[in-house]
Amino acid sequence: MNNSLDDLTLQGGRLHAMSQPNTSNMNEGFVTFYGGGVDAPWLGYAGGDYSVNENISLSLYTSRLKDAWNQHYFGASATYPLSDIVALLASFNYYKATDEGRELLASSQQHLELQPGCRLRRAHRHGVVSAKQR
Repeated sequence: MNNSLDDLTLQGGRLHAMSQPNTSNMNEGFVTFYGGGVDAPWLGYAGGDYSVNENISLSLYTSRLKDAWNQHYFGASATYPLSDIVALLASFNYYKATDEGRELLASSQQHLELQPGCRLRRAHRHGVVSAKQR
């Protein structure tokens, strides 16, 4: 992770092993059950988050599960403080997954979320959120 530029966080990596939720053993490669069982040798990702100001943030990430699929994500969120403890919030999330030639997903998949809501905020960024997702 890199935080050398104010308000911008960049990160990336390549992972070669994982453990399944029901065991603590590390296995070479990756196994996932999204769209059917997949055994892949590595997962790579890169992306970042940018705070435009204290109320608006943007995220952009991409990843590749070798021999399986590529996934991309864009997100934006905004808050509008109504008082010291209440703020309106909205977020926009867009996901896209495409096959890497093996047709494990059956087709390109896209997902769009819009989330309006209200947040009760307190010190240390803890709070309660009420939101509707479609």
